[in-house]
Amino acid sequence: GGPANLAGQLRVKDKVLAVDGDALGGRRVEEVMDEQKKASYSLLVARKKTPAQLLADEQGLPVGKHQGWLLLCRTSRSDTAQLHPPLKAWVVLSADDSLVVHERKPSVSKEAPTTAAFVGKNIDLKGASFKVPSKAPIRMSGVNVQQPAVIRDLYERGAFPFRLTWPEGEYDYDYVFASASLSERAAWEKALAEVLARLLKSAPTRGYLMKQKGRRNGVKFGIDGSRWSKRWFVLTPASVGADARFVYFVSKESKEPKGVVALNERTQILRVAHLDSQASSCFSVKSQGTDELAPITTFLSATSDGEAEKWMAALSAALQRPTPKALTKEEKALLGKGVPELRALLQYLGVPGYDQAEDKGSLVRAVLDHRAKSKHLKKRAVMRTAEQAQLDGERERLGRRTVAELRQLLHFLDVSSAPWA
Repeated sequence: GGPANLAGQLRVKDKVLAVDGDALGGRRVEEVMDEQKKASYSLLVARKKTPAQLLADEQGLPVGKHQGWLLLCRTSRSDTAQLHPPLKAWVVLSADDSLVVHERKPSVSKEAPTTAAFVGKNIDLKGASFKVPSKAPIRMSGVNVQQPAVIRDLYERGAFPFRLTWPEGEYDYDYVFASASLSERAAWEKALAEVLARLLKSAPTRGYLMKQKGRRNGVKFGIDGSRWSKRWFVLTPASVGADARFVYFVSKESKEPKGVVALNERTQILRVAHLDSQASSCFSVKSQGTDELAPITTFLSATSDGEAEKWMAALSAALQRPTPKALTKEEKALLGKGVPELRALLQYLGVPGYDQAEDKGSLVRAVLDHRAKSKHLKKRAVMRTAEQAQLDGERERLGRRTVAELRQLLHFLDVSSAPWA
């Protein structure tokens, strides 16, 4: 539940205290790992809290990988008009890569806000784009175009705005945030850029392609080139335990898929020669699903050779299944639980910040990290008890010595005698 656990990655100046519950005790991290000889390790790491995290602790506010006070306004996608006046909000970039906005609500007390004065709202960052609007007017086609009123207003108030927008329309509005300083905005840009880049890498590739009607057993040419249909395709990369998915819809607005192109280890992606005037940038996907008796070839056409190459590269990359690491019995047991059960477990263990988390992996890691920390603390307590017992034994043994014997011992140890001895 600490800063390092929430960030999910090691940083410079982090101090590793234990490896899988085994305290370093002056040893190097690699020495302990060599002794344990495991496929993976859980590290107990100490990291200095940022001023924002210390402030959150003082005020009882939720924390994550990044957090802070921001001004917030939602704007219309069509005309960028603000949907409500800017309000102050505590914004948290959570461990599961979602943005949680805790909007300030009217409360009886005017003292420092607490979590009871906030209502959490999760913002899914998949498909989002981060933009910093210019303070000066934008020059377009020889004409100065003013920034939207909400942006001008925030700059006039001395704030530093930035915008989150969804080009594919996942949200019907944009989010405009504003920080109190330029450095705070830069910190938010860095934190969000890391998350957006990671989400983009695993995000589906989508777009329109021309698909030849019907699919053929084997590769055949000379098919009637007039039988092409424009379809909206969505390619989802493979993940641990799941094949890549390549589905197509009648249009971008369709909710139900029109069909699925099987993608597995037997799939072949081939560049196809010019078929006809309607399909000049063609490629094919030859595959066989579990319920298909023979391989089926799907012919597709892009708007250009470059677009076809992009789709072929994306298909090849999507077929590369991530190599799963060996799971421990403890990890398997936790992964067998549901998200609500894991949340309840973390709440019982007293680990904050996961009440709204949806990613099972981050919940499992939080439980494992807490258990490793508890194991380390217990081991330290045992070590302290043993050290205290040793000190008590030494004290008792020395207590049985005479003053003359103790003086002789001090002389032997080259310790100056106290003036009262």
